[in-house]
Amino acid sequence: NCGWERRKTLTTDDQSYPVEISNYSYGNNKACRTEITYQTSSRSSRHLLVTVSFFNLQGSSATGHACLAESERLTFQMETSKGLKNVTWCGQLYAEKHVYPTSRLTIIYNSGQIGQGTGFQLKVSLVLVNSHAGQNFLASDQPRLLYSPKYPENHDDLVRDYSVTLEGKEGNFILIRILMINLEQSRGINCFDYLLIGQEKFCGTSRDHEAIVVRGSTTVIYFNSDRSLNKEGYILEYSSYKFGRLSDASEPHTTCTYQIGPVPRLFQVEDLNEGCTFTAEDDSHTLRFEFIERTAQPFSFIGSDIFFSDSNKTVRFRENLKHYWSKGNTVEVHGIFMPNAYFLVQSVQGKIFVHSFEYENSPPPNPLSQQDKNKCKLNK
Repeated sequence: NCGWERRKTLTTDDQSYPVEISNYSYGNNKACRTEITYQTSSRSSRHLLVTVSFFNLQGSSATGHACLAESERLTFQMETSKGLKNVTWCGQLYAEKHVYPTSRLTIIYNSGQIGQGTGFQLKVSLVLVNSHAGQNFLASDQPRLLYSPKYPENHDDLVRDYSVTLEGKEGNFILIRILMINLEQSRGINCFDYLLIGQEKFCGTSRDHEAIVVRGSTTVIYFNSDRSLNKEGYILEYSSYKFGRLSDASEPHTTCTYQIGPVPRLFQVEDLNEGCTFTAEDDSHTLRFEFIERTAQPFSFIGSDIFFSDSNKTVRFRENLKHYWSKGNTVEVHGIFMPNAYFLVQSVQGKIFVHSFEYENSPPPNPLSQQDKNKCKLNK
């Protein structure tokens, strides 16, 4: 059982229980679990706090915070007012701290089917109810998760002045993605339960996957609720990146050149007619672009063009665009970009391989044949 106790009971406030795995190598799809409780007779005003010092599991995320079925993963399971609920992590995406509003938390590790990472280290301890508000977290180029208070349980009535401060390096901008939001719907312009990021309120469910770029290295996130209609809350992903502006107000058509490394860099482009050149610092690397706009839809170029000049070939986009992967180590980008739009660019090791499949009938069969699936998996 990964060296874990099957059940651990915490009896004092200064007690904690470590849960860790290092380089698990006992096969695919193996599971370990532990159940952590505390003595409710004397600790009724306590919750269970999970604090993570290291986390690196091999399985990648599918969409946002959702893990693949075959991923190596870690699951926290608790009983809520709506039955058993899970919080699952994989890859390198996790919350540094999260309070689970329960007296019984089950932690389940699964080694998955696609290889194992270097492991994780965390501890579970007792914490006073509501003592987790007002925390500070460091934001870096490695994204982290942030949950609403009491998640995966519904949030409380009359939450007031709940705040979390995110701090990045000086000169960096902070990127916040709303992976999930489920709060009371607004009536007209009024939000009764709301998430406040900067000067903008978010409520309801319509803003899933929206990206917010905070123009500064520090921001405070607030959450407030009224006395009715408690819902699931929200899941945010936050990170911080060095910011480089491609054009300025005085010279909007300046030609520019950037050396790009493996750490993502954030840019804003308002009008880029004459182009910028991006070159990977390592000649063996290629470039990955991710376009970000304040919308749940991919970046839209309606009424405008964008061109990627890559490996002696120019590709033109006039439709929605989310990602672009280069074939070579140098790309020139030019075109007309929408206002308030951003993109991340980083150098990545390896190449993109594309298999084309031809079928006598159209459209291709659904699902794909196992042979085609194997080809796709082989080449990532």
